[in-house]
Amino acid sequence: MAGSPPNIQPLATAADGGCAGRTGRRRRIDRRCRLSVDLEAALDYLFGPEFSSADRENAVVLGLVELSRSTPAIADVLTTAYTATRLQLAELVAQAHPSASPDSCMTAAYGVLTCALGSVFLGDFDRDAARVSRTRAAAEALLAAL
Repeated sequence: MAGSPPNIQPLATAADGGCAGRTGRRRRIDRRCRLSVDLEAALDYLFGPEFSSADRENAVVLGLVELSRSTPAIADVLTTAYTATRLQLAELVAQAHPSASPDSCMTAAYGVLTCALGSVFLGDFDRDAARVSRTRAAAEALLAAL
């Protein structure tokens, strides 16, 4: 999402392998391009190195989070970006678990997103090599409970 802080672009943009601008035949030919994002692709992104690494982009986001506590305009930008991601994630959960209620899907989306964000936060100081895989396993267990 243009103009959004790093790591909070909506899932459909982030998880499509950078192919959002491609159309028609070129998009179908390039195997890196997913024609649709599914829950597995979203989890791959949220628990993959691009999102979960403790890097400069995440430091910028954490700086924005700190500023959002005293700057309502920044809080609004972050709220808008995270809400879009959470809503997309809830839609993906609903597609993967059609018998789950909309409320359950939204709750699961909150849980998955907070697992991913918490793992990023912990990554700033916790160097446990299994942190991301364990966090993803926790998110998958939450989804399996639907």
